[in-house]
This record gives sequence, structure tokens and C-alpha cells, in this order.
Amino acid sequence: MELKPLHSPTEPSVLRPIRIAPKKPLPPANMTWRCSWLLAAPHRLAFFSGAVMMATIALWWTTILLARSTNSMQVVWMMNPSTAHALLMSLGFMPLFFVGFLFTAGPKWLNVPELPTRALLPLVVLTLLGWVVCLLACIHLKNLGLQACS
Repeated sequence: MELKPLHSPTEPSVLRPIRIAPKKPLPPANMTWRCSWLLAAPHRLAFFSGAVMMATIALWWTTILLARSTNSMQVVWMMNPSTAHALLMSLGFMPLFFVGFLFTAGPKWLNVPELPTRALLPLVVLTLLGWVVCLLACIHLKNLGLQACS
């Protein structure tokens, strides 16, 4: 089987548009954001939760760094703050992004129907709550005014 070039080497290639834009503009879509959009597809819930978790960890770490640099807040740690930061940054939000990717690509790769988002909702919520408990466990409870618990 002989391979033929797409165009003759002697004549210049002509660039043609792949798609022609519609002649009349489309009506504006209703772009109001609603929480129900997170439940429209399983990957949306996981990606959004991962982004919220990442932003929360970043704000927490910024607060800790500012407190350490200004000596404005003395925090008694149950574990080294750098270790807590490494734990939360590596295992806190990344698994949620993995779940989002797997629930985007997995059903297409395996040719199976998508899992309903309602089935994923309790797992994502429990993951977020678990990391909140982990974050609080990294800090001594006396810092939170809970002397009776410590």
C-alpha cells in the first residue's frame, strides 16, 4: 500500500476553516450558578469538593504561616505543622480530583453507564468531614477552648 501525501509538494497548501461560525448569534444561555449543578454529573461534585478542600487548606496554611511569623497566636500542635501541611496537601484534595477524573473518563473507557451522583454524595461529604476532623486533631484541643475534652 502506497502512502500519498495530503497535498502536492509543488503546490502550496490551502488553509480552510474546520467549522464556520453560525450567521446569527445564539440567544444568551441562563448562566446562573446553582448548587444543583454539582449533582448533574458525578465528576462535578468531586472536582468542586477537591477545589474547596484545596482552597481551605491553602487558607489554613497561610493563617499558620502568618501566625508563626508575627508570633500573634501560640498554637500547641499535636504533630509537626509541616507534617500536617504535607499530609493535607498530598492526601487531602488530590484523591477528590482523582475521583472526579475517574468518574469522567471511567464510564467512557469501560463503556458503562455513569454512576448516579447521589450515590457518590455521601462518600464525598464523609471525605471532607474526615479531613476536617484530621485537621482539628493536628491541633491540640486546648487551642479551641475545649479543655473538658483534653
